[in-house]
Amino acid sequence: MEGMAEDPKELNPEIPESATIWRLILKDWVHKDTNPDQNRYRPASMAFKPKSGCVSVCIADEILADGLSPAEFLIKVKDYFPNRGIAALTVKQVKAMGIDIIRTHSDIIPAHADIVVPKSKKIWSDLAKASVWVVAPPGYETKIVIGS
Repeated sequence: MEGMAEDPKELNPEIPESATIWRLILKDWVHKDTNPDQNRYRPASMAFKPKSGCVSVCIADEILADGLSPAEFLIKVKDYFPNRGIAALTVKQVKAMGIDIIRTHSDIIPAHADIVVPKSKKIWSDLAKASVWVVAPPGYETKIVIGS
């Protein structure tokens, strides 16, 4: 109706808990797990340290629905985000840690969101440990097992 405010849910639809989100990971944000039985490389907690209270992520389901593979997506954003890999989490995992996730605007990434991360090294570490690799950052292609 004319003159009525739009429903905020229509402007900012909720991201389903089943959705996967991607965090772009710099090669400097890779940590070798100290557990000798695992020999696993994972994103470092630094990758989830918030700037201005939020960590930028992409809604993977929407990127994939647009027909882009993870590798194609990295090529598309490389001028703005060079030398990155991708680590994934589900929205359900993030919310289970008591963290909010909100859709936000980005001219570069249409399927953009922010996770509102508290200033807590434990939370940053928990997010890093829960994430799995989708694409290894440059230099780690032979050391990282995709999906771990």
